[in-house]
Amino acid sequence: MKHNVIALTGGIGSGKSVVGNYLRQKGFTVIDCDKLSREVATHPQVQQKVIDLLGSNYVVDGQLDRAKIRTVVFADENLHQQYSQIFFERIKEVLLQRVMESDATVFVEIPLMDAFDFEWQQVWLVERDLESRVNSVVARDNVSRQNVLDILSKQQICTFCTVKICNNGTLEQLHSQIDELIGKFNLC
Repeated sequence: MKHNVIALTGGIGSGKSVVGNYLRQKGFTVIDCDKLSREVATHPQVQQKVIDLLGSNYVVDGQLDRAKIRTVVFADENLHQQYSQIFFERIKEVLLQRVMESDATVFVEIPLMDAFDFEWQQVWLVERDLESRVNSVVARDNVSRQNVLDILSKQQICTFCTVKICNNGTLEQLHSQIDELIGKFNLC
């Protein structure tokens, strides 16, 4: 069975997860790369690589201290690249496996389109104004505004999208856009 794999991307706070959750409600398979990253982070080999890079105080009781890591990694470009590489290939392996186990149309929530090469049939970019994104992430994650801005500065803007979804309106307007896209591309 040929899979129709659609990337659902956008920077932090853009609303990827809101779109992904709505697609799940509509019966689509949606794979979240952030969740895959958390799953991969439990692997002992990955944790050892994080310890080698950052030190043992970033892994506590067999779990990555994500808040502590986030503060350090997103403030240093070189460290950010090294840290990301620990995860990218393993995430891609797990993603390929999940796609093959899934239905004909699969959406993949992926914040970083440059993380690894993948054969996307379409790329849907969720966009939202900067201030709303920052405020949303500060409230959701209980982090500083500067931390969010540091993360945003590391996220490259997707320049090769098939579709742009504007998330500056109401939830109903967002859902309406998604419903139109499902119909336009005859997705099932």
